[in-house]
Amino acid sequence: YALNTVVAYQHDYGNNDNDIILSFLDDHGTVIKTVAVDNSLANDQNASVAYANGGFVVAWNRIEPNGATSVWWARYSYTGDLLDAPRMIDGAGSINSQPHVAASGGAGGAGQE
Repeated sequence: YALNTVVAYQHDYGNNDNDIILSFLDDHGTVIKTVAVDNSLANDQNASVAYANGGFVVAWNRIEPNGATSVWWARYSYTGDLLDAPRMIDGAGSINSQPHVAASGGAGGAGQE
């Protein structure tokens, strides 16, 4: 199939359990595959995704029970296979928020505001 789009969103399971979800769509807008980026009991929010080097990079916030936040990221192939497992970029300080993903020259990266 021809993959054209990835949509990132959060699913709220209640009790501060939010998961980041990626839906991979074909050239007709049909969902081909849906992936839970991190389906733990963590409070993951504010996902951003971009095409990067033949796949997709997603970044998001993890909000701890004490209110501290960190920025996490993961990378997937264009077919939705995990290439780089979720890991933290920045846990320094107490507030790390609003991650954005951008790609340049076939590479991708994640940053924060």
